[in-house]
Amino acid sequence: MMGDENGKRVTDNNSIVENLTLTDESNPAGVPEDAVVLQEYQPVVTPEMFNIFINEALELFEEAEAALLELEKSPGNREFIEQVFHSFKGNAGFLGYRDYEILSHSAENIFEDIRNGRSQLNEETISVLLSVIDVMREGIRELKLGEAADLPGKGILIDLLII
Repeated sequence: MMGDENGKRVTDNNSIVENLTLTDESNPAGVPEDAVVLQEYQPVVTPEMFNIFINEALELFEEAEAALLELEKSPGNREFIEQVFHSFKGNAGFLGYRDYEILSHSAENIFEDIRNGRSQLNEETISVLLSVIDVMREGIRELKLGEAADLPGKGILIDLLII
């Protein structure tokens, strides 16, 4: 159920359809004219939050790298590696580090492709994932030193991850 312009509950289908926001060429998103446009979320990142992010990222990358190297020898717990990329993606996204979020999301997606049979976890895939970790680890080290948050070469790695 939904409400009309006065907030009165509308219960019949014809009234519901009449009260829906319509889209047209002048308003393709169907956004009401009086809608408030919110600014993009900009989190307040304290030095403590930043340091925790940096330290956790470096630790996660070390663990993921070791797990990937172990996978090269014998198939094992790839869920852990997927979880590393997932956790890092969330942390990077929350703190506004978009390049890191995008790259870790692409790395995370390869595991979905493996589960769904669209890809295989082989030496080539592991090599690309190790490269992703190397690039992100180097980027995190640069962030720690106050350098830019972008990741040069991100696009090439994403292309290698897309099947």
